[in-house]
Amino acid sequence: MNKLLKLSSLAALVALSGNYALAETATGNASVTVSNAFTLEETTPLSFGTIRAQVGSIPSSDEAAYSELSLPADGSNATVTNTASTGDGTASSINIIDPGTPGTFSVSGAAPNQVLVITPPGAFDLTTTTGGAVFEVSIAEADIRITSGANANRTYSSGTNDLITDDSGSVTFDVGGTLSTDTDGNATNYRDVTYSGTYTMTVEY
Repeated sequence: MNKLLKLSSLAALVALSGNYALAETATGNASVTVSNAFTLEETTPLSFGTIRAQVGSIPSSDEAAYSELSLPADGSNATVTNTASTGDGTASSINIIDPGTPGTFSVSGAAPNQVLVITPPGAFDLTTTTGGAVFEVSIAEADIRITSGANANRTYSSGTNDLITDDSGSVTFDVGGTLSTDTDGNATNYRDVTYSGTYTMTVEY
């Protein structure tokens, strides 16, 4: 009887030990990679073409006229607007010789199918190392045109969430702007050189 009890207890212990042998543990690893950055680059510089330009003058307290050249982002013909001078102020003028072309920008490496927001640069100057009169350029939301993705060929508007990356995280847009003659009536007139400047386009999620 005692032998039978001992054998039964031993069998139970072996069975219990066998169950423990079936349970194993392992350490798992987890990670996530954050990539908030993406690439924004200018692929074509903004050019207002070749023009004839004359700056107005301001004697005493009179005001010189100024001229504006508006270059649409959709590649259509630029338009010129001349304002009238007052008193003895002399008129400015712009005449287009060779048409300009919009600037182009591309976004890549962003998250797919996500809304992006553009902040235009506002106003900046085009100058030359020889000094004298400058040109002022302004770029607003209305001067930006989406050229790829679901909303291609649409004028950009920050209130409509219309700049959206494609499945690869890319999108492109064109930039136009308005070029104005110098309003400083004492400025030296424009020279036959290239006037240049830089501006900053900001794109973010």
